[in-house]
Amino acid sequence: MEYETEYSINNIVQQDAANYLINMIAHPQPKRILDIGCGSGNVTHKLSLKYPNAIIDAIDPSEKMIHIANNNYPSSNFNFICKKIEDFTSEHNYDLIFSNSSFQWWERHDTALSRIADLLASNGVVAIQTPYRDLWCEEIIILVDQVFEMYFPNLYKNFNFPCLHLETETQFKDLLLHSGLTPTTIKSHSFTYNVTSEELFKIFKSGAVKVYTLNDNFNIDVPTDFQTEFLKKFKYLISNNNVRTLSLHRMLLLCN
Repeated sequence: MEYETEYSINNIVQQDAANYLINMIAHPQPKRILDIGCGSGNVTHKLSLKYPNAIIDAIDPSEKMIHIANNNYPSSNFNFICKKIEDFTSEHNYDLIFSNSSFQWWERHDTALSRIADLLASNGVVAIQTPYRDLWCEEIIILVDQVFEMYFPNLYKNFNFPCLHLETETQFKDLLLHSGLTPTTIKSHSFTYNVTSEELFKIFKSGAVKVYTLNDNFNIDVPTDFQTEFLKKFKYLISNNNVRTLSLHRMLLLCN
């Protein structure tokens, strides 16, 4: 199965983080919401449960994800749109602009955040959740290092980490202020899980597999079967069935 097709099954951390972020939002009843990086639409649905009277526009750069979202919620009043936030325009302003686990994938953060500032209604709220720190999950990074060093050392030498993971709350604050947004809450939180090998494998496939196996993230071309082979090696490495503790570091941001 492809990454997009399995995302709804594997995105355990993203769903927990979305719940955490939604519970932080204090806006009474936004009339219009923009959900950035909506993926399969599950978090869009969570937003609609909290704000049942809101009109929700939900964007994602992946045509496959938008297709899955429309199939998942065919009778909803969500407007699923295939578009990057950097390129998104609207005749409307939004009372709530929400981004769960998409910030790290944006290509031009200054442009994206400036666009969000322009789209935000007066008295509106922006809510963002994203991984942070280069060591975003020490336990998974150790396993990834082992797979690369044991089986793909030449590829590892040509790997470029593609995501923006800032290290401190101050760095996030400065980026938001530079783009015309005023942070009101900046909170780091580590989501900790005791997981079986199967659960660990699902968490890895929910996002990290894209980081470490996509051809665009390497200075040289990777073999056509690289992702499949990497997943096989990763699964073999964790096949001893030991329960592991994972700590995934996330930053939660509210601004206006």
